[in-house]
Order: sequence, then C-alpha cells, then structure tokens
Amino acid sequence: MLPEKPVKPTKSSFTDEQIRVKAYQLWEKNKEQSPEESWYAAVKALEREKFWRPLMSVWRWTGIGEKKGWDFVTGLSLPLIVFGGGILFNYLNGQQQQKIAEEKQKDELLKTYINDMKASLLDKDHPLKDLTKNIESRSIARTITLTTLTQLNSEQDQQKSKEGKYNQRKGLIMQFLYESGLSKFDAKVTPIVLLNKADFTFANLENSFLIGVNLFGANLESANLNFAHLNFAHLKSANLNFARLESVKLNGANLLGTMLYSANLENANLKSANLKSAILYNTKNLTNQQIKSACFWEEAIYTEPVYDREKRWIAKDPKANQRKIDEIKQDKASDPPKHPDCSMWK
Repeated sequence: MLPEKPVKPTKSSFTDEQIRVKAYQLWEKNKEQSPEESWYAAVKALEREKFWRPLMSVWRWTGIGEKKGWDFVTGLSLPLIVFGGGILFNYLNGQQQQKIAEEKQKDELLKTYINDMKASLLDKDHPLKDLTKNIESRSIARTITLTTLTQLNSEQDQQKSKEGKYNQRKGLIMQFLYESGLSKFDAKVTPIVLLNKADFTFANLENSFLIGVNLFGANLESANLNFAHLNFAHLKSANLNFARLESVKLNGANLLGTMLYSANLENANLKSANLKSAILYNTKNLTNQQIKSACFWEEAIYTEPVYDREKRWIAKDPKANQRKIDEIKQDKASDPPKHPDCSMWK
C-alpha cells in the first residue's frame, strides 16, 4: 500500500505522484516508518536528487565513473571543471538573488503598511483616531498590523540575533505606532490599535522611546530592548522571554503576569514597576536590589512556572518559590533606602 499524503504536507515543487512513488521505495526499505514519515523523507530525497542531477549527468557523459587511477586523473579536463564550477556558482548566485528578492519584498511590505496607516490617519471623513465613528477601521488597522508583522518574520532572525542583528523593520513599525499615538496606554480609553498577540519577536527596539506604550499581551520574545525607555509602559501578560533588557528603563511599568524567562535584565530600572505574578524564572543579571525596588515583588514567580486550570501562571513548586522569596527578604544589604511608591497600583 502506497503511503498517503499527510493532512498538512510540506511545501514541494514535486507532484503528489512523484512523492508517492519515492515514498513507497523508501517505505520498502524501512517499513517501520509511518506513512507520514515516508512522505516527508521522500520530499527530501527528491530535493537532493534534483540538486545533484546535473552533476551526475556530466559524470555519466564523461565516463569518469568507469575510469580508475591515473585514467581518472587524466580524464578530468579543464572544461569539465569549469562546467561543474559554473553549476555551483549558478546555484549559489541563485540563492543570493532569492535572498535579495525576499529583502526587497519585505521592504515593500513595510512601505505599504506605513502608507496605508498614514492614509487611514489622514482620512478626513473617517480618521482612524476618531474613537466614536471608526470602530471598524480600528479593527482593520489591527488586522493589517498583525499580518504585516508576521510577514516580516525571517528564517534567519534567530541566527542573526546571535550575531547581534535584530529585525529592524518590526522596530520601525513599533516606533510608528507609538509616535502616531496609536499604541499609547490610557486606563480610560481602549488603545486605537490593540497589540495583544502582536509578533515583535526578534524586533530591534534598542534605544527606543516608548514611554507609556501599550504592549499588553504582545509577543516580544528574544527582542532587543537594550536601553529602551519603557517608563510606565503597559506590559501586562506580555512575552519577554529571552529578551535583552540591559539598562532598560521600566520605571513604573506594569509587568503584571509578564513573562521574563531567561531575559537579560542587567542594570534594568524596575523602580515602582508592578511585578505581581511576573515570571522571573531563570532571568539573567537580575539583582535583589533591582527586585526590591519594584512593587509586589513578593508575589512574583521565581521558580519553574506552570499553567493552572484557570489559565494563570503559577509556581510549579510553591514551597520552592517561597524559599526563593525568603532568601531575597533575608538579603538585608539589598534593601532600598525607602519603600517604592506603589500607590499607582492600588
């Protein structure tokens, strides 16, 4: 029986019939594989064959495969070497041209997004900032924003971040939303563009001025926020796991339920920030002095967290978490000269 096509097949330039035949051949050799595993393995095998097919044709045409020893060496001609090198060059050049095309496409996406949002802001009949008339336009603006951010993702983002290079285009979108007044936090008014679930992963927000920005529920995992100004920012339930937050200003920021797993908080200013239910498990370079400058730090999660039935993050081992809190309390040398002002959170 031939392996069946998976429900969610991988993208491929081959026909289903080509993949099915190759999958059957692989399955015949290893019948312990599931039909789905055979299908994916077949796609990879066909892609390898497609890459090597031109070189194998040259190999057979020259008869090199039938020669031995010195005959093989003398049989290699300069034209053949040039021909093989040409194939490799064309392949690498094609890869480079594809990357350039992808970069241009992303530049166009960013340009189109900015132009569309500007047009909506300047619309005389239905300006985006008119909270009484433009509920539908605000919904459309949110959809366009979330979609564009997702399209600006790159497979190289993770590797580039290791080299200190972050997604600049996403950072420009955040700065545009902030400076145009579309993402500022106001306790009395719903933000014009809600950013919960917005994908700012690997975004470059270094040195950004985002005072009072509303990033409630946004995904900032692995983003670069070094030296950013996030005073009084609304980061409730935001994902800042693995983010770089060196010397970031979070004075008075709402970090209620914010995920900061493995985030680097070296010299971060947490004065009067709300740390209630914030996940500080495995954070980097976070001192007790920084913690005690914040509000409700005794209610943060310092050990491994888990999701409870009410879809809230809690400490997997409450006793271990309490021991960690007690350790911080016992470090009297880290006590601030005076208690932080937490009146804004009451």
